[in-house]
Amino acid sequence: MTTLTVRSVSKHFGGVFALRDVSLTCETGEIIGLIGPNGAGKTTLLNVISSAFPLDSGEVRLDERRIDSTSPRKCALAGIARTFQNIRLFNHLTVRQNIEVSFTTAQRHRARRLNGLTVASLLQELELEEVANRPAMTLPYGHQRRLEIARALALVPEFLLLDEPAAGMNEAESTELISSVRGIRDRAKCGIIVIDHDLRFILNLCQRINVLQMGELIAEGRPEEIQKDPKVVEAYIGLRHRTDHKAAST
Repeated sequence: MTTLTVRSVSKHFGGVFALRDVSLTCETGEIIGLIGPNGAGKTTLLNVISSAFPLDSGEVRLDERRIDSTSPRKCALAGIARTFQNIRLFNHLTVRQNIEVSFTTAQRHRARRLNGLTVASLLQELELEEVANRPAMTLPYGHQRRLEIARALALVPEFLLLDEPAAGMNEAESTELISSVRGIRDRAKCGIIVIDHDLRFILNLCQRINVLQMGELIAEGRPEEIQKDPKVVEAYIGLRHRTDHKAAST
């Protein structure tokens, strides 16, 4: 078992703190959620964990190994893979070629974790076999999301960071994605950190949930605890309920 530890991490842009003294842990085999209002610092935290952004204070560790002072490439080779809020595929490559880019890297640097994994098995796992030879740019949005997950998994990571994987999906699609993400966790034996604004998706998928507000961690707990936490209701759940109600009445 491997533990990803974020300890007292802060990140600011000019005079604005995007993250302030944030700590969390995730173990392999665990799925944890990260929620909060827009601008709460959720994606910034994933950027810090994956070394896309340098932190200003604190540390990020895989077990005892610090990974916060490395490059995104070295962080990926250490065992952190991710998707992005705005999909970043190699648009002119085929679905299969997108996955092969990461898989070739894994064969060279992370072969010990492959355990029989192949490009073909990833295509099957993410239900992309029928579109394997299509350019990524021609795929429907939901398939592009699945391809980005498949490409990240091709790095055989210890930890998979998913930034709004259910964005743009209807309820049936997001329910199917819950099953897919759990299957990934069980097959790959990795830890997963998920950001999403779909509360139903997060509450049904995650074992623990962390809540950010204005860059600070205001709550952490099981889904049933988070739903009842007064700070969370005030900062996020109540806000979303009021916004949804207003939208429905206009």
